[in-house]
Amino acid sequence: MNVVKTISEPGGSAPNPLSGSSSAVRGRILLLLHLITGISVALIPVITKYFLGFSRSFGALQWSAVAIGVAIVAVGFSRHRTTIFQISSALCLVLVSLFVVLAVGEVVLRIIGFDFARQEKVWRELPPAFRQPIVPTGKVFFRREGPERWTGRPLNVYIKGSLPNPYTAEPVITVEYNAHGFRNPQEMKSWEIAVAGDSFTELGYLPYDQLFTSILARALNVSVLNLGTSYTGPLTQLSYLQDYGLSAGTKHVLIVFYEGNDLDDLSGEYSALERWNATGQRDYREFQKQPSLLVFLYQTAYRLKKQMFSPQTAPQERNVVTAYFKSGSGDVPVTLAPSDGPPGRSELPAGTMQHLQYFFSHYADFGRERRITIWLAYMPTKLRVLHGNLEFSRAMLTKLPKLKRLESWKPNDLPALLAELCTKYGVRFIDLTPALIRETGKSGRLLYNSLYDTHLNQEGSRVVGEELALHLKDAR
Repeated sequence: MNVVKTISEPGGSAPNPLSGSSSAVRGRILLLLHLITGISVALIPVITKYFLGFSRSFGALQWSAVAIGVAIVAVGFSRHRTTIFQISSALCLVLVSLFVVLAVGEVVLRIIGFDFARQEKVWRELPPAFRQPIVPTGKVFFRREGPERWTGRPLNVYIKGSLPNPYTAEPVITVEYNAHGFRNPQEMKSWEIAVAGDSFTELGYLPYDQLFTSILARALNVSVLNLGTSYTGPLTQLSYLQDYGLSAGTKHVLIVFYEGNDLDDLSGEYSALERWNATGQRDYREFQKQPSLLVFLYQTAYRLKKQMFSPQTAPQERNVVTAYFKSGSGDVPVTLAPSDGPPGRSELPAGTMQHLQYFFSHYADFGRERRITIWLAYMPTKLRVLHGNLEFSRAMLTKLPKLKRLESWKPNDLPALLAELCTKYGVRFIDLTPALIRETGKSGRLLYNSLYDTHLNQEGSRVVGEELALHLKDAR
């Protein structure tokens, strides 16, 4: 019997009967890799549009992603294993690995609730007076959190290093809020006067002893409760008086009506009450978290793109000068807001009189039920007080045409309307306008913050406190 032996040559190898099968498996794996990668790339526009909200419609970039995805799939079906196929296989492996990492990161970050937006952190870095109140109170209203203690330079933080900066010498102050979120000592348990209002009453950039409520307290030698909170209107302030403004010794309550925005605030509060009466539901103010890694990467890439392709210019001063106040020591640049020119009686929006009557009737009912004296103080805008002593900036009026109406605005009869309503409903009325105009003319000094901000400065707060004391002294 002949025995045939197969002898391998030195350095050679025996033939592998599975080599063909192995090659076929590898080909199918690479095809599957191309299919997964191509479909994933093609679906990117759909995912970003309908799940992440990056864009509202398909554009050139989105259609390019679809085309690339189709091309990757086409290369996967290629019969010729070319260099392009080998390169695309490597790229597909990288892309699939990246997709897996991003998907895992997206899921994990959403599960743990990671917040890329940091809305709450940014909000808490602001001085309290520049934050919108978020704690529900009353039927539909909000107040500040408390207690809180904040130390810093409020106006400098507010303008975030903008130029020009008239507040470089602003002192570091500490502002404190009690358990209910108002600027009063924690230990205050009884008070004769309670004063509610918006940011003009809160004055969160002034030390406590410079608030006009503190000046009023010293002038009359009584305790005065400050319920001032920015972003509020008359109905919220009435709610504050009802819930937090009364003590065993309270004899007077006062609401400071700011003509710049209280009519708009009143309209919004009235609408919120209407919705509550109709549905029994109220709005809430909550921080919106952003836990998506993909959204964060997209937003970061978008910002980088703007920085790379936008013209790079040297830092410039912001044009915030609306006009110049003719003071006793020269021209002082000031910022005016569109709301500085409030409407007169004939210009009031439809429904405003209804809202005002609703407020005054409920304020009057509150006073009668509690057997206390109720007051309303009229706080004028910077424009009303400085009218006739301003020269408007042509550059700003050209840049912002909506401010042109301020140049032609003239003091109107809105204070007289509020005075009439006070008389009708039995509310004692104090118009702070004459005292502020008188002091401005006498001293030649600006009684409001000059740039960016439209509120009273230290001197303006003093004038208001002294004027309130004159009226309340005779009524005690």
